[in-house]
Amino acid sequence: MEKVIAFDFMSGDKGAEPALKASEQFLQKNQDYRILAFITKDFIIPSIYNQNIKFIECKDVIIQTDGPMQIKRKENSTLIRAIKSVLAKEANFVISAATSGPLVTAGYIYFKTITKDLKPAFSPLFSNIFGDQKILIDGGANANPDSDTLVTYAIMGSEYFKALGISNRPRVKLLNIGTEDTKGNNLLKETFDKLKNEKQINFLGNIEADKLLYADEDIIVADGISGNIVIKAYEGSFNIIYKLMKETANKDLLTKLGLFLAKDLRTRFKKAFSAGDVGGAIVLGLNHLLIKVHGGSDTKYFLNSLILGKRLLENQLLENIQKKLKNEK
Repeated sequence: MEKVIAFDFMSGDKGAEPALKASEQFLQKNQDYRILAFITKDFIIPSIYNQNIKFIECKDVIIQTDGPMQIKRKENSTLIRAIKSVLAKEANFVISAATSGPLVTAGYIYFKTITKDLKPAFSPLFSNIFGDQKILIDGGANANPDSDTLVTYAIMGSEYFKALGISNRPRVKLLNIGTEDTKGNNLLKETFDKLKNEKQINFLGNIEADKLLYADEDIIVADGISGNIVIKAYEGSFNIIYKLMKETANKDLLTKLGLFLAKDLRTRFKKAFSAGDVGGAIVLGLNHLLIKVHGGSDTKYFLNSLILGKRLLENQLLENIQKKLKNEK
């Protein structure tokens, strides 16, 4: 059966070209898919392109400063038209590089959440230096969750990891200031006790931030503030260290030779905590699949996000989450 992806072409920092190239590469290997490409008049449709791409012209683009009222007024924007195509059952899921805050707000307004009181969460997928894939939930969408919400995140994250086909029993840990059971503030202590008694997940206890990349966890549960700080701190650290390595190599011949010989290590280091090889962040908790891609995404990042969406759709992620949350009730 043909499947359709609603793709917001216009929200990335590098223009629409990376999105177009990624779409064409994806469709070459997935001929049972079509892509609805939401564009503005600024986009020049090429004379030759894959005919499984349908271009839909919109008036606006959602920007960083748009709040709920502006989002509702911009019904003819690329992101909202993409979202509405899913609601109209014209597409199966949405991919967009729109700014995080407005994107989550738009998803919350139009897609609604699976359960009434649930707030959605960013769930970035990343790899460590050994190539192990991990999920952080929440990466910045919900700054003030309660303990029940964090337990729900753990359940949804577990289903997400299963849908990736990596493990049927993913290991869950709670981000905290120590590994002992009694560590943390009231929220973390309460969440720990509930996670420990939740039979739908494989909970292994607390994890400290310095162990996040190489400990024995698959899913890290956190409130939006802590999760966002951790992921940005790691990304910034890796970027500056890699930059220093390159600068030093350019100044010192022996260092340059050493780094050249350590090519495998450099490659693994560069990929660590990078989503480019695994795709965007899922906004979990919504009734439909919404994938947030980094604003500065290149063709590779967009392509891997398309592949990620395909995998989650075909492995019925949303249906499995809905079943789990109903069982929880």
